[in-house]
Amino acid sequence: MSSIEITVPLAFCPRPPEYRISCCTFAQKGKALATGFSSGEICLWSVQETPGSETINIFPRVVGCGGCSPVIDICRVNFDGLAALAHVTADGSFYIWDSSDARCINYCAQLITFSPLKIVPLVDGRVVACIGNSNEIVLIDIVTLEICMILSGHTAPLVSLSQNEVHQSIDAEKLERVLLSLDESSVMRIWYVSDDYSSIRGSRKQKKFCEGSVQLTAGTRQIEISDDKRIIFALEPNALRILAASSFNIILEVPSPESHSFFHSM
Repeated sequence: MSSIEITVPLAFCPRPPEYRISCCTFAQKGKALATGFSSGEICLWSVQETPGSETINIFPRVVGCGGCSPVIDICRVNFDGLAALAHVTADGSFYIWDSSDARCINYCAQLITFSPLKIVPLVDGRVVACIGNSNEIVLIDIVTLEICMILSGHTAPLVSLSQNEVHQSIDAEKLERVLLSLDESSVMRIWYVSDDYSSIRGSRKQKKFCEGSVQLTAGTRQIEISDDKRIIFALEPNALRILAASSFNIILEVPSPESHSFFHSM
């Protein structure tokens, strides 16, 4: 008779796990903080402001215990109208939690085959985009926990991913999200993803200095796009660059302190 191993996610309180924090995000519109741990657990923390004071009190409220694989990243999602949290573990498993009580409401073991690095919510939180040691972006439906689309175009593993809110598409009848991806060779690509996934458009943004645009410095590991989609922030080893999203022209460059790297000081 073969043995079957069953993992049952649990929630308990009040003591937080005594392990290294691996990721965090705000939950419940800033009223709570969610952290992931190297032990595979997550913890919800209450965030309370003291009236008439600048003091903020943060204390553990509930711990969600799933698998044993380290939590790599965690983000807010929308599970059929319920405010929830999604996290991915080092073995590619996905968990969906109720952000109010850390109750596990969906789970899929080893959903992705590569080692994950970051997850970003899309389409009002109904879908998450996942990157890792792969040159593809995997889009996952959090309700069914199925891969609904794979975005291919990069030739090197991805190191950073950033998303933006809705903007009107060329069609004028569909809403799109802007997704900005960066790979190990410092190639940045901008994607436009429509709500119904009928429109996926990608554009490569890599040119040399002599051609009037910007080639990101080798070693760049983090990028973010502003809410108005006009500004891109690129965190390079020795400088923070602020770029125009339309042309990639440098607007401002802030060097790191002498003899210190931004990555070492973070």
